[in-house]
Amino acid sequence: MAQVDVEMPKMGESITEGTVIAWHKQPGDEVEQDEILLEIGTDKVDTEVPSPKGGVLTETLVEEGDTVEVGTIIATLDTDTAAAEVDADDEPPAEAPSDDEAAADEAKEAAPDADAEDEAEATPPETDSEEAASPAPSGDEVEVVMPKMGESITEGTVVAWYKDIGEAVAIDETILEIGTDKVDTEVPSPAEGVLTEKLVEEGETVEVGTVVALLASEAEAGSVEPPASDEPDTTQETAPEADEAELPSTPPSGDGAVPDADEPQRAPEETITRRGDDGRFYSPLVRSIAKEEGLRMSELESLEGSGRGGRVTKEDVLAYLDERAAARDARPFLIHFGFSHPHDTRDGKPDLLANYGATNHTDKTQPPPAHPKQPALPENYLPAHPFQHGHPGLRDEVAVSGVWERRDERTIRNEIGRQFACSEAIDTEIGRVLAKLEAIGELDNTYIIYTADHGMAIGRHGLQGKQNLYEHTWRVPFIAKGPGIKPGTRAAGNAYLLDVLATLCDFAGITAPASNEGLSLRPVLESKKPVVRETLYGVYNGGTKPGMRSVKYGDWKLVKFDVMDGSVRETQLFNLRENPHEFLEQHHDPAVVALTGVKPAAHQRNLAADPRHAAKLAELEALLLAEMRRLDDPWRLYNQPQDGLTPPRQAPASQGKKSAPN
Repeated sequence: MAQVDVEMPKMGESITEGTVIAWHKQPGDEVEQDEILLEIGTDKVDTEVPSPKGGVLTETLVEEGDTVEVGTIIATLDTDTAAAEVDADDEPPAEAPSDDEAAADEAKEAAPDADAEDEAEATPPETDSEEAASPAPSGDEVEVVMPKMGESITEGTVVAWYKDIGEAVAIDETILEIGTDKVDTEVPSPAEGVLTEKLVEEGETVEVGTVVALLASEAEAGSVEPPASDEPDTTQETAPEADEAELPSTPPSGDGAVPDADEPQRAPEETITRRGDDGRFYSPLVRSIAKEEGLRMSELESLEGSGRGGRVTKEDVLAYLDERAAARDARPFLIHFGFSHPHDTRDGKPDLLANYGATNHTDKTQPPPAHPKQPALPENYLPAHPFQHGHPGLRDEVAVSGVWERRDERTIRNEIGRQFACSEAIDTEIGRVLAKLEAIGELDNTYIIYTADHGMAIGRHGLQGKQNLYEHTWRVPFIAKGPGIKPGTRAAGNAYLLDVLATLCDFAGITAPASNEGLSLRPVLESKKPVVRETLYGVYNGGTKPGMRSVKYGDWKLVKFDVMDGSVRETQLFNLRENPHEFLEQHHDPAVVALTGVKPAAHQRNLAADPRHAAKLAELEALLLAEMRRLDDPWRLYNQPQDGLTPPRQAPASQGKKSAPN
C-alpha cells in the first residue's frame, strides 16, 4: 500500500500550531488531488487544506477541535488506486532498459534518495521564506509572492487586500486574501515591516510565484506615501474581461420563467460574473459554490457580505443556503406556467429547428427548402379543404408568416417542424420545473397538469388554423401527474377545459367557485371511471353565422356547417373508433395517398350520406339540438326548428379582429 502522510501545514513564520476545525472527508472516502480534506485555523488565519495526492482517506489521526503542532501527521492516504489508474491510462508502455541503463538504475536504487520518501505535506497557502518571501536587491526589502495552494493549482486570484501602501504590518499578520475555485484563504505577512507596493490589483489572477507586493523595514519605508483613497478603483472593470473564467450557473426557470425553490428561476445559463453591478468582487470559490447550488447573480448581489469592504465570503453564501432551506414554505402552492408558443408565428430557436430540418421561413413568394429531417405530412393532410370553411379572410388561414395560403408539401412539413421545435422548447422548460420540484423534495407530492386552449390544423383537412371542429383542433392535450395517478394510463375523459379548475379544487380539498360549471376529473385521473360526461358539444361561431356545431356521443361524432349566408351547408358523420383521423372522400384520392403514404380503408369516410347510418345520423341530430337548447345557444341551424329565437345582432364584418388585411 502506497501511504501518504498528511501533516499540519505551516501557516506563518511565528505560528507553531493549528486547530482542526472540520473534516470535509471521512475514512474510506475517495479524494482527488487538491480536493479539500479539512479546514484548519490559528489565532491569525483559517483555511481549507487540499489533499496532496489522489487516493482514499484511510485514517484521520486528529479529531475536530484538537490543536496540534505544525508538522504533526493528522491523516493518511492510500494512493495505490490513483497510481494504478495513472499507470493504466496515462503512461506509455515502457521500453526495455539497456544494459547500461539497468546498471545505472541499480546504482541509483542503492543510494539513499530523500525525494523518494512516500510522504507529503498538505499544501494550503504556505507563506514561509521559501513560498511567500524572497530576498530582494534592496537589502531589507521583502517580496510577497502568490503562494502555492495545491499540487495542481497553478494560479490564484487576489480577493482582497487587508493592508494599504504605507501601513505597518507585523509578522504573520494577514496582508491579503487569495482564492481559487477550491479555496479562499488569508495570507499572513512573511516579515515585519511596511507595505511599500502592491503589484497586483484586487480581482486579478496571476501564476503561483508571482510577486504580488513588496515590504520594507519601517526605516526604509519612511518616505512611502499612502494612496489618496481607500476605495477600490472599479472604473476599469465594469464588465468581465474576455479571458475571465466566468462560471455559467446551472439551474435545475425558461428564459427567466422557471420557478426556483422560492422565486422564479433565471434565464438558462446565466453567468455568475467576477463583479456585480455594484462593483463588488466575487471570489472564484464563491462563484463556484453559486454555480453548484444554482444561485442567481441577483441572489449573490442581495447578500450582505461579512468580508472586507462588504465582500461576500464562502460563509455568507453557505449561511444564505442554510437560511433558504430552513425557510422553505411548507404550505401548498399553485403555479401557472404559461407559454406563448407554439402559437403562430412559430419562430423556433435555430438549434431546435435544426433537429427537424426546419427554418423560420419569411419569403412569401416561394416555399421553404425541403429537408429530409422535416416531419412527414399528417395522415389526414389535404391540399385544400373540400368547401369554404366559413370565415373568409381569416388570418390563421391566409396570413400566418411562413405558410400564408400555401398548402404544398414543403410548406406544411416545414411548418410542422417549426411547431415541433417550439414544442421541444416547452418540453425542456417543463423538464427544468420537474427537476427543481425533485430537488426540493416536492415532485411526488405535486399535481402537475399540462394542457392548452386548442389544437392546430397545419395542413390537416387542408386547413391551417384553429377555427374548426375536427378532432385535431377541437381536442386539446391533457397530461396529468401526481399522487394517485397511475403513470402510463389513458382515458377518454370527455373533458372540457373548464374542468381544470374544478379538478384542482378537488385535489386541494376546497370547494370550487359557484361560477365554475366544470366537473372534477379526479375520478378519471385516478382510474375510477372512464369519463365525467357522456356528451360533448362544440361550437365555432367566429365567422359567418350560425357557423359550425358539433356533438359527440360514444364513438360517434356529428359536425354541421351552416356558413356563408346559407350557401355552404354540410353535414359530416364519423365513427371515431373506425375513423379516428376523420378521413373524407378526398383522402382517398391517389394523388393525396401518394403524398401522405396513407391509404384509408373503404369505410373510413364521411358517413352522413350512407343510408346504413341514417338512424345514427338522426340520433345525433336530435342530440345536437338538445345540447344547443340546454346550453342556451342563441342560434339555430338550417334544418332545425328556430324555437322563436332572434339571432344576436352581428358586428360589421370589417371589425372582425381575426380577419386578414386586404
